[in-house]
Amino acid sequence: MAQITVGTDMAQTARALAKNKYVQSVQPNYKYKLFEDDPYIGTEVDARGQYQFEATRAMQAWSELESGAHGKTRVAVIDTGVDTKHEDLQANLVTEGGKYMHYEYGFGKLAADDYDWEYGHGTHVSGIIGATYGNGKGGSGIASGHNNDLVEVMTIGTSPDGNYLFTADICRAVEYAVLHGAKVVSMSFGGSSRDLVMENAIKTAYYTNDVVFVAASGNEDYSGYCSPSDVQEVISVNASDPQDMPAYYSNYGVEKDLLAPGSHILSTVPGDGYESLSGTSMATPIVSGIAALVRDANPDLSAKQVYNILCASARQPDTVKTVFNGNSGFGIVNAEAAVLAAKAARSDTAVENVYMKSNEIFVNVGGTYGAEALVKPATALAPITWSVADESIATVDSVTGYVTGVAEGQTTLTATAGGESVSQKVTVKPTIKVEDVRVKNVPTEMAVDDMELLSVTILPASATYTDFYLTSSNPKVVAALDMGVIVALSLPLPSAMRRESSPSPLLFRLSPRHMMWYLPSKPLG
Repeated sequence: MAQITVGTDMAQTARALAKNKYVQSVQPNYKYKLFEDDPYIGTEVDARGQYQFEATRAMQAWSELESGAHGKTRVAVIDTGVDTKHEDLQANLVTEGGKYMHYEYGFGKLAADDYDWEYGHGTHVSGIIGATYGNGKGGSGIASGHNNDLVEVMTIGTSPDGNYLFTADICRAVEYAVLHGAKVVSMSFGGSSRDLVMENAIKTAYYTNDVVFVAASGNEDYSGYCSPSDVQEVISVNASDPQDMPAYYSNYGVEKDLLAPGSHILSTVPGDGYESLSGTSMATPIVSGIAALVRDANPDLSAKQVYNILCASARQPDTVKTVFNGNSGFGIVNAEAAVLAAKAARSDTAVENVYMKSNEIFVNVGGTYGAEALVKPATALAPITWSVADESIATVDSVTGYVTGVAEGQTTLTATAGGESVSQKVTVKPTIKVEDVRVKNVPTEMAVDDMELLSVTILPASATYTDFYLTSSNPKVVAALDMGVIVALSLPLPSAMRRESSPSPLLFRLSPRHMMWYLPSKPLG
């Protein structure tokens, strides 16, 4: 190889060398870049596109964060599990020696594979948040960052079969997430009845540890209640399509908060695979990841302030002309605008407007309703104070906004922040009380690992509150799950509970007056 000195005319030198009989060919010494770009990042809506980046301006948010000091927020994904060995999850996935915590029937164990191996629901959701950027494989997580230093993903498995999740396991997962430093919890599952036990676990983490909760609104094109997404302390996420419109399957209603890309979202699946899936399950981790970016920008923000920044900085689809819409919530989440607002947020920023989602709310006598309001601009951190005009009809917690019905009638609820106010009507309806709970098919003896389905009837059928739960007198022996299911656990029994006629029977008693029923939590993607 000939050495050319600096300043030599390259064209003249090339011609001279080409005439040399000892030179086979002459050309510049080209410079190449390694192919480190992830092949699936792009705007195409097909198997090779991750259009959510442009729709939410996520990479612009990364650049804004990377221009100065920033945090690194841990997001807990409560789901079916995760393939810990996936090639595109290695940079941002937090494990315990290559394994993750998995709860099943209330008991925790370490696992390495997604329990939903066929579709990889948990692996897919985890990748949407934190798939490795720039490794030349697959795509990227919405919160990964150019240097993979903006997010940590901690998947917590809570499904025994890849299809259903149960209250006890979800609550254990929430406790584990808090204990291990998660500041955002992503929940792509839900059920159609109110789950008071799960609500309590969420509220404890929210008010005690300032954990942001994000959940899927559901895929039934339905406006009814969905738990946990419709809990006041949870950010409820609807799905949008590649045209920025609410997806045809997405649930909707006044309890929903944000819209995020959920249709044809490409992400990781078990076995180093990549698939494009659709659902509010896919939209939820996008909002969860962006919530993490907001906390990266300003770790001192409370969970309530993160909610307000995400909602107040969102953009409505072009066809929506109101601040709130039941199909799109407060709009499509905007990572760049949210991060900029988080950086500029101040307690003394003047409040311009306060908004409520509707003109009227309904609550039963003795029941509660979590009212919500939005403060604009997104940079204003002024707290909301709640009040009611007639406390003989309803009362309200001045800090949380929880309205309690006192007597049948109507009153006015007002939210005030920074001198600005907005009001809505509160209608309190009578409560029809439960008169009886009847339980059938309760066995007195079960073999280890047996499962039984109990039959529960609430009378009258028109009762206002029909949610109730199964409890076992000895949960270490028999676990009471959702849908009236009970399962016998493989644990040693006290001698008083053993019988010679069976090698390992499990005996227990259930009290109907302690039983309450609710529908199961299941993946929604």
